Amino acid sequence: MNRRVRLLATLLAAFAALFTVSAATAQAAPDPDIFVFSAPQGPCETAGGNGVTGGVFADYACNPIFIDYGLFVEPTYGSFDDVYIATFADEPTCEAAGDNGVNGGVWADYQCVIGTASGYLLLVSN
Repeated sequence: MNRRVRLLATLLAAFAALFTVSAATAQAAPDPDIFVFSAPQGPCETAGGNGVTGGVFADYACNPIFIDYGLFVEPTYGSFDDVYIATFADEPTCEAAGDNGVNGGVWADYQCVIGTASGYLLLVSN
């Protein structure tokens, strides 16, 4: 019986160690939870990729909301200047996305610049 108790104790210790490692890994993973704007899935994914490539987002997710996809991000809190995120059809939509990023702490400053024929370009800096 003593042998069974030791075996059970060893198995429980191994399970506890495995659970502890899993929990630590889950807590360290980025959690994209700051909403920036909504768009169709393609433009949402492109904007998320632009943010990651430009060092603005550590991670992003395009989650279905209503009829579009919401861009949810995890900021890098790093330094970047005039990184292009997305193009918007009108200035108020671009300004709303820029404000969401500032209010969420994703970037410190932004500008909505009129593009050649495509709309307003959101450029962000931190």
